[in-house]
Amino acid sequence: MKDLLHIASLLDDFGQFHLSDKLFKIAQQVQGNFGQLTITEQNRKLEELNYAMRQNTQKIKDLMASYKNGSIRFDQFKQMGQNLNQQANALMAEYKRIEQQSNNFTLQAQNQQQGKNLISNSPEEFAKKLIDFKEEYNITNLGQAFDMYARSGAMYGNNPISRDPRLQKLYQKILQTPRFIYEQELASELSKIISGRE
Repeated sequence: MKDLLHIASLLDDFGQFHLSDKLFKIAQQVQGNFGQLTITEQNRKLEELNYAMRQNTQKIKDLMASYKNGSIRFDQFKQMGQNLNQQANALMAEYKRIEQQSNNFTLQAQNQQQGKNLISNSPEEFAKKLIDFKEEYNITNLGQAFDMYARSGAMYGNNPISRDPRLQKLYQKILQTPRFIYEQELASELSKIISGRE
C-alpha cells in the first residue's frame, strides 16, 4: 500500500495526474478486505495511511507555494489542487473505515472475553467468576452480585444460572447467610448441592 501511494505521488510530481488517480484507486482496492486482517495488520495499515496523509498535506503546501511564487499557472494549480484534495478525502475516508473496523474488532474481542467470563463448568470456576464479577462491579452484597450475574446471562454448563435449580438453591442459601461468604466456601456449597449431599 505504501509503495503504491509513493508511486502515485511520483506520478503527481511529473504531472501524470490521470495515471496517479488510477494507481490511487488500485491502492484503495488493495486495501479493501479488512475482515481477515489481525489488529496488528490493521494498525500497520493505519500507520501507512497516516504517512500518506502527511505526504499529501505537504504536497498541498508545496503546491500553494509554487502558485504564490508564480512557477505554475492558475489552471495547473486548480487541477493539481483538486487531485490532491480528492486523494486527501479518499485517504481520510479509508483511514476512518479501517479505524472503525479496528474498533469493532476490539469490541467484538471484549464481548467474546466477557462471554467466556459468564460461563462456568465447575463449582470452583463458578465461585471464582462470581466473586470476580462482584469485585469488578464493586458490589458489596453477594446476593445482589449473584442476581446481576444471572441477569448478565451467566451460565453453568449449558444452562442459564437463572433457570438452573441447583444454582437457585445456592442463591437462596446466599440470601439466608448474613455473614461474608468466601470463594472456597461458595465452591464447596455448590459441590454439595450438585452431588446431592445438600
